[in-house]
Amino acid sequence: MDEKDEIIISRDLIEEAIIYSESNEFLSQINDFESKYDYLFEPLVESKHPEEDIPLEFQTVFIQFQSLIEVLFSDFALRCKCTPQEFFENCRDCLEGRFLPLFEEEHKNRWFVELLLSWTSFNNFMERMLKRIRNRKYK
Repeated sequence: MDEKDEIIISRDLIEEAIIYSESNEFLSQINDFESKYDYLFEPLVESKHPEEDIPLEFQTVFIQFQSLIEVLFSDFALRCKCTPQEFFENCRDCLEGRFLPLFEEEHKNRWFVELLLSWTSFNNFMERMLKRIRNRKYK
């Protein structure tokens, strides 16, 4: 496989992952998970400093969320006939700008890989859960 083929494979895999992450199959599993645990986060919605009032069980829920994301994208990778490691290597290559033509400063789907990375951040997870509750409460 020459370098030109690697550009196409990398971009196609990331673009397929974007489509997958917008699918009902993916979104319903994320929504089901968040619905199952959002009641835990309700007391923090009114807190002026929610980062100071974090119970230890939130970390456990976050680890479960990370596992769900990992399983979903591992399944996606297998459907695309690649290993999860190959998929995540494609994500890393996208972030690092590998396989880009000289005139292109950033991979056009870098935003998606950064979104994936944000799902591994506890603070982003907290914000996501609190936003979900606020949207439900104050509609």
